Amino acid sequence: MAKKTLDRKQLGQHLQELRVRLGYSLVSLSSITGVSPATISRMENGSQITLNKLELVCRVLGITLEELSKKSYINISTEQFHANIKKQIRKLPLSSAAYKTINEKAQKFHGPSYLVKMSIEDGYLNQYREVREVQEHIQSKYDTRIVSSIITNALKRNKQIVYAPSERTNYLKYKSAKEKTARKKRTE
Repeated sequence: MAKKTLDRKQLGQHLQELRVRLGYSLVSLSSITGVSPATISRMENGSQITLNKLELVCRVLGITLEELSKKSYINISTEQFHANIKKQIRKLPLSSAAYKTINEKAQKFHGPSYLVKMSIEDGYLNQYREVREVQEHIQSKYDTRIVSSIITNALKRNKQIVYAPSERTNYLKYKSAKEKTARKKRTE
């Protein structure tokens, strides 16, 4: 199949469908493939697909670019995917214990918005916190490492969150508001 004839948007959609089907977060798939979560996200959006990196992701998943394009992987069971990945993992600098941990997380993964909501419910965001603090909290409590920019987006999308300037220049701090209130504008 000529690479130039591939529909990048369609490839991205197929990759995202497959990732979700296998229960992987962007971070988990990144850990397995060595391709950054941001790059995988851009591939899934079809905005910037680097075919070499997409081929690497496909190779680790045990499929070809053509199979991804035609969605012929649909007939492959989840168990077979995991067996294919295990075979490929042996060639990568990732221990089988790390892979097992990633698979366990894949079964219970919840997105950043859910984890921010849980941080509100457990009272962690009752006082102003910087993103790095929220990131550390999520890492320690839920054993999930999420990129700070993704946490920032999840915080800003949540209507229960208000923000204010931090003591550090160009940083914001966030907290849960009991009532829905207008977000504080950044004043400097």
